Amino acid sequence: MNSKQVFKYSTYTMIHPSSIISPKAQVGDKVNIGPFCYLGDDVIIGDDCDLKSHVYIEGPTTIGKRNKVWSFTALGGEAQHLKNHSTDDQLIIGDDNLIREGVTIHRGTSAGGKVTKIGNSNLIMGNVHIAHDSLVGNNNIFTQSSTLAGHVTIGNNVVMSWLAAAHQFCRIGDYSFIGKCTPVVQDIPPYTLCADNGNKKIMKFNDKGVQRAEWDERTQAATKKIFHIFYRSGTTIQDALNSPETKELVKQFIEVKLFVDFVKSSTRGITKPRL
Repeated sequence: MNSKQVFKYSTYTMIHPSSIISPKAQVGDKVNIGPFCYLGDDVIIGDDCDLKSHVYIEGPTTIGKRNKVWSFTALGGEAQHLKNHSTDDQLIIGDDNLIREGVTIHRGTSAGGKVTKIGNSNLIMGNVHIAHDSLVGNNNIFTQSSTLAGHVTIGNNVVMSWLAAAHQFCRIGDYSFIGKCTPVVQDIPPYTLCADNGNKKIMKFNDKGVQRAEWDERTQAATKKIFHIFYRSGTTIQDALNSPETKELVKQFIEVKLFVDFVKSSTRGITKPRL
């Protein structure tokens, strides 16, 4: 695209002349597109986004407002899937995300919901991979080289540490923390810290994560109590669900109900400690 074509989008949008923008792409106002970027057909970029350089985006991909994308990132590529027959799959990214160098995020597939979706205000650090049909909420942190396989669901305010990896169809609940190099092969309930060093798997209540939520003391105590009922009481999952104490906490605290509903809806089972 030459400099005369830059202003076809907006008088406030700057597109480096070395970048290639499909005529079928849509670019919002006050967008900066640096050197050697590529935007394919059916790519939509919202207002105030900043693509640093060497950013590759295929469509159909919709990116919201105020996102910053660093170099050598590939967004909206076809899923790494041998049996995908979808012709209308897509990637949807919300607002205010920071996507660092070398990140790859793929579109959905016919084997899933045909969409990969990233919410708002996520920090996605270098070399993170988010595979097809994954659903990611808001305010999450994915540290260097962490990975989501296909069909993974991440809640809100989750931290995935360095080289942590989630297996296909796993879910990770709100305010959870996954330790470095930890494989996630079953669901992680909300408010849980999970760390695996290969010899043992530690499951703890994520005190610091809940403290950052700035809930009142009663709510923090209630979420810690429900975690202990399921992980420290020595009962089965079903007994914990049927416990009168669980039922009373569910009535009083929506945050506890979120935990219990998560456990009830688990199809892979929830992760247990290994000592």
